[in-house]
Amino acid sequence: MERLSALNVIGVAATALLAAVSTALAVQGLAAGTAHSVPAFPQWQLLGPTRSKQLEALAAVLPVLIACYNAAQSLHPVMPLLQPYSEKAMRRVIGLALAVSFGIYWMLSVGAVMAFGTDVEVRGSRQIMRCQRL
Repeated sequence: MERLSALNVIGVAATALLAAVSTALAVQGLAAGTAHSVPAFPQWQLLGPTRSKQLEALAAVLPVLIACYNAAQSLHPVMPLLQPYSEKAMRRVIGLALAVSFGIYWMLSVGAVMAFGTDVEVRGSRQIMRCQRL
């Protein structure tokens, strides 16, 4: 198998299209002079008022990291599909997959921050902060 199946191509294309739209919004903001700056470091004050709340917010990322680790394990079913299989070819496939994923998510995140600034929120983060205040 030297090519992705049609459904895989559609999935990757849809994700890449989302990243391209995000990047286009950022470029439009740059051209119009309305683009927001991208912070280089974490904005600790947005994570919480105290150091313990900030660390708690950072710990909330752990489920994402665990999910990423499990997603990496799903490469094993792909191994038999790679014909002829070799360790070198598998390393190339893994490297390419990681590079494409990094590129898409980088374009998506930077484009969204440049286009929408502080209106970008991690799903559920503001709701969690509201519940904690109650």
